[in-house]
Formats: sequence, structure tokens, C-alpha cells
Amino acid sequence: MRFSVPLAGGPADKAGNSYERRWTVFALLDVLAGDAEALRIEVPGDEGVGSEFRLTVGGVAQWHQAKRQRAAGPWTLNALISEGVLPPWQPALAQGQRCVFVCSTGADELRELAEHADDAESWEEFESAFLSSAKKRAGFERLRRAWPNMTDQMVFAALQGVTVRSIGEPELADWINDRLRVLVSGAEPWTAAAVLAQLVDDSVHHELTATDVWEQLAEHGVTPRAFDRDASVVRRVADSSEAFLARLRPLYIGGSELQRPEAETALGHMANGRRTILAGAAGSGKSVVAAQVVAAARQRSWPVLVVSADRLPDATTSTQLGIELGYPESPATVLAGVAAGDSALLVIDQLDAVSVTSGRHPERLGVVSDLLREARSHPKMRVLLACRQFDIDNDRELRAAAHDDDTTVVPVGGLNEEQIRQVLTAAGLPTKVPAPLIPLLAVPLHLALYVELARDGAAELASVRTLTQLYDRFWDGSARRAGLPATAPTSGDR
Repeated sequence: MRFSVPLAGGPADKAGNSYERRWTVFALLDVLAGDAEALRIEVPGDEGVGSEFRLTVGGVAQWHQAKRQRAAGPWTLNALISEGVLPPWQPALAQGQRCVFVCSTGADELRELAEHADDAESWEEFESAFLSSAKKRAGFERLRRAWPNMTDQMVFAALQGVTVRSIGEPELADWINDRLRVLVSGAEPWTAAAVLAQLVDDSVHHELTATDVWEQLAEHGVTPRAFDRDASVVRRVADSSEAFLARLRPLYIGGSELQRPEAETALGHMANGRRTILAGAAGSGKSVVAAQVVAAARQRSWPVLVVSADRLPDATTSTQLGIELGYPESPATVLAGVAAGDSALLVIDQLDAVSVTSGRHPERLGVVSDLLREARSHPKMRVLLACRQFDIDNDRELRAAAHDDDTTVVPVGGLNEEQIRQVLTAAGLPTKVPAPLIPLLAVPLHLALYVELARDGAAELASVRTLTQLYDRFWDGSARRAGLPATAPTSGDR
């Protein structure tokens, strides 16, 4: 079954659909950045039916269809089929090409099938693990009927070539401006966006390369921007992660670093493009885990930029924040520019410092939100956040970020008994610890205090059972060294 669209009226339709135009401009930025070779708008003939444009990436065609919204609600599989979106994809997918559907109202049924197909290692696993529910099986059957020349296994393979993205038009406009801040100079991003939009309208049926696009921009005084060639900017970004690692080294328990499995878990989620939050109680070692992620990212040659929310200067915009921190632009923009289209890592430590619950710097939450939005506009930028679980549970804004569809929370919990003994061995201390003391030492902050006291020869440590008792021993030792009476402060002084 084939659908045809007359060529007449195509340019007028393109000019009248701001959402489709914006998505086309956003894809054109991949051509500017060197991540795609060319973009052809409204390919004539049967080949281009059902697609706004063809984007060539790594020699493989990607066929994009953008739909701002649907009056009857979300884009269900039935709607995608009946309104002629999915049937025309069959020839392209059968040839190993890719198809992308973008909308502002969601297409969860297709998205879930495509994601499950991508996760499965084989058709057999996909069928048994992901089509076990009657609803998923019914959706798959509807899709197979829409592609009548395909077997079940072929539909499974085709789904692996499908991408579904949901984004509202205001956010899409922000994404375009954010990416243009990285790519161009000589004009404001919205001016460059307007030039590109006009180019899209004037180039229906034509293929555009980076040379074509830069020539058009140059006529309006817009030139390429290259943060990755600015040695001072590159060095400034590297300094942020080096300073973060140096600041965390004194927090190693007993001076030795304990590798935390949470770091590897977080890296795995970020490798899959997920925003990741390290969440745990105070003293659980979230920042130390974040430092281990930073070190691993640097080993992978990712540029890493670290900001600590508790150390942010006064700023009302992300651009102003970047300037206050010594960058020429927003930290997210600069990091994307230094990465030059490759993977990069933005770390925001001590995120709870901007929560309303903490009461420290809630006025800076807006700037942090801007940073996160900007980071999302750069496809290969990974984001790692570290935050107290208490603030996620009790702050509405932070809770919304943690429960975002693209965000994974990695719990940073207490140490197990084996890890505790590993730390004690590295510190040269006896590993035999009374069982009732283990729960207290499971908190890294408490274990660090215990190691310090044990090395200092504190008396009766084996009898400690509570945090108050541990601090009493610490105060006794501090007072003794200072020549003060060994009297612990009252609870109100702690």
C-alpha cells in the first residue's frame, strides 16, 4: 500500500507549518555541526512520501516526519497507520534505513515498541520478554498488518530502525537557539535561526550540505564558532574537573579511595543517554561517587565540566553564570562547543543547595534549570547530578527532575560489611569490629571519623553504638589535643 502527495503546494505547506519547519532547522544543525552529511527537503516521488525530509547520517538515510499535534489526542498506532504515517516507511526500513517520528503530543505505543526492539538481543527475546502482554502483542500485530510484506522477524528488525521523539514547540525553539550558541558567531542565535528557516522554505526538493548552509549564513554575517579551538576555554573546562577531583581527595576515608559500584552503574545509564541523579542521605558519599564518575569519563576522553550548586556565584541567567565562572558563555554551551559533537559530561554537585527545602540558595534553582534544559538540546551531552534524597522527596522542582522520563536515579546507600573491612585494612586498623557498630560505620562519613579516631588512639571505640557517642569521642580527642577540658558540647552546639 502506497500513499502519494502532490508536489503542488509543498512549499506553501512548509511555510505554513512552524513546527515542521523548526524540526527541519534543528536537523539542519546536525549538518552544520558535521554530524550529518546532507539534508534534502521533501524528496520527490514515492521515495519521499510520508516524510518531511531525508537526513543522511554516516551514509545512511534517515526519513523524518514531524507532526505538531493531533486534535483527537496522542498519536496511537491506529492513528499513525490510518493517517498515513507508518505505511510509507516499509520500503525504507526494509533497506536498513531509519525513520524518525517527532511530535508534541506523544506517540508512546510506537516509542515503547521501538525501544523494546532496540533493547532485545534477538527476535526470540523480544517476543518472549516484551510482547508477553496482550496490549503489546496487539500493537505489534497492528504494525505488522500495516507492513504486509514483512514477517514478524522483519518487523522486529524494522522497529530497531525507528526513533520516536516528543517535544513541544517552545522547547524545540529553545533547543535550536541553544545549539546555535555553540555553532555560530556574528549574530544572535534567533537571527541565525530565522536565516535557516528561510533557507528551509526556499529549498524544498533541494539537498543542502554544510557548504550550502554556511554560504547562506555568511551572507548575513554569521560565521562558525569553535570553542574547541580556543585553548584557554578548553583549559578552563578541564580545570573545573581537576579542581573538583582535588577537592574530593581529602574526603577519602583514611586517605584511600574506596571504589563505589554506584559509579559504574551511573556510567552505564549515561552511556545510554540518560540523565542520572546520585541520590542518598547526607554523608553517604554522593560527591565521592560523582568524582569517580568524573575520573572515568576523563579516561574516556570526554570533556567534563563540573559546577557545585553550593558554590554558584550570583547570576540570573545561565550565560551570566558562565561569565561569572570565567567562561565566554553558559557552561552547557561552552562544554558542547569544546566537545565539538562528541560525548561530554556536565556535572552538577550538591544540587540540594538550590532546593526550597534546604533553604540555602533556592533563588538559584532557575539558573540550574536553564543549564539542564540547555544540556538536553545537545544529543551527546551526558548529565550527572548529586542530590540528597531528602530534598528530592520534599522539593517539588527536584522531584519533577528526578521523575523525568529521561532521568535515572542511582541510590547511593550505605557500605556493606566487606567494604567497611576493606577500608579498615587499607587504614592499617583491625578489621574485627563489634557487630552492633557495623550499621553506624556503614555511613562513609561516620566511618571516616571512626578511622581518624582509631588512628589517634581514642579509647573505648569498640563500645560506640550511636553517632552521638562517636562525636563525643571525637570531641574528647580534640579537646585533649587543644589542652581544653574534655567536656563534650551540648546538643545545641553541634
